[in-house]
Amino acid sequence: MLASYLPIKSTQRPLTQLDLSLNHQRLSLAATAKSPHQTPRKRLRSDKHLPRVDVLVTCCGEPIEIILDTVRAACCLDYPTSDFRVRLLDDGASKDLHDAIAKLTTKWPHLSYHTRGKQSGKSFAKADNLNYALFSLQTDDPPEFCTVVDADSILMPEFLRATLPHLLADPKAALLTTRQYFYNLPRGDPLSQSRAYFYTCENAELDLLGHALDAGSGAVFRRDAILDAGGYPTYSFSEDWQLSLILRGLGMRTMQVQEVLQFGLVPTSLAGHLKQRNRWHIGHSQQISVLFPSVNKAIPEHLRWDIALGGLSIMAGLVSYSVGFVALPFLLVSDGGFIPAGSALEVKAQVVLATVHVAATWAYDWARSVHAGVPFVPFAHAENSWLATGKYESSLHVRWPGGLTLTCC
Repeated sequence: MLASYLPIKSTQRPLTQLDLSLNHQRLSLAATAKSPHQTPRKRLRSDKHLPRVDVLVTCCGEPIEIILDTVRAACCLDYPTSDFRVRLLDDGASKDLHDAIAKLTTKWPHLSYHTRGKQSGKSFAKADNLNYALFSLQTDDPPEFCTVVDADSILMPEFLRATLPHLLADPKAALLTTRQYFYNLPRGDPLSQSRAYFYTCENAELDLLGHALDAGSGAVFRRDAILDAGGYPTYSFSEDWQLSLILRGLGMRTMQVQEVLQFGLVPTSLAGHLKQRNRWHIGHSQQISVLFPSVNKAIPEHLRWDIALGGLSIMAGLVSYSVGFVALPFLLVSDGGFIPAGSALEVKAQVVLATVHVAATWAYDWARSVHAGVPFVPFAHAENSWLATGKYESSLHVRWPGGLTLTCC
């Protein structure tokens, strides 16, 4: 399933170099470093009076070695252990994982294992898992902030010191999302799995408005703000994206930072890639269900309609791209047999309109890329679907202090 991942070589020797061949990502980093949309880097330097944080690692049946690497990295964050906890939330209810975590707690007492029982195959289980932590585990000793980490995402040691200052500096900021980087991207990133256009163009512009979208692992949020919003929404597979929409609809700010603070895994097969993208689009199509009476009452009526119409807009755009780009080749080679038209003039008009549509889409992508200072890739706006391709080459090396060794290709 995750073929490019090589598990830890030794947990006893000091952490050696995390040697990451990330192909195109250094080029992307170089571009964003010059971008006017780059959020300035900030750091918490002191060890005194720091906010308390829970690192919530969600999992459900992933390979245990991958989960344990994620847990070890979270436990080794450069932050006083008296001020943060690592909570593994296991919806797979794995006894082997429970026993493995129990052994690690002797080294890291701020680590704990939690499960609601086996939840595999249940709808919106991840959102429910996070709400279990928010509304059940944290009631007696709540932290000020939480961060959500996927089972295969490795946090850099400075993660908390780099993210928390942005939230502490702005009391209206409810959530900060971090750009995702990957250590198993195939050379050239042929399927645009890095989503560079989304992070450096689309979300960077939303960040300027305080409307950044959380689109994956590595989000840090103010716990009270999430409770005020009713917790994670359970009407869509894309609970992180939906939470961002709800928070900004309630007048709170959401932000993004692009510096390298985490590394994850991308699907290593075409089937896995398509399954991931299809799940995302199903999540957007489910936004219409926010109108159902059973959905979270904390969401105002006007915001429900905004979310529902936003989901319909995304799906309509996907259909439009698919139909438009598939139709153009037929129009160019057709003698009129494929096209319901009364005259040759109508056929020519349809060819012109289809060509203008494609050209306008390219021009729009080019203009946004130039504005953000990133390389132009045709149809980059469709990278969240399975329609886009990318072409970048480079490598990135990151040194990791601590207690595990990862080797990636």
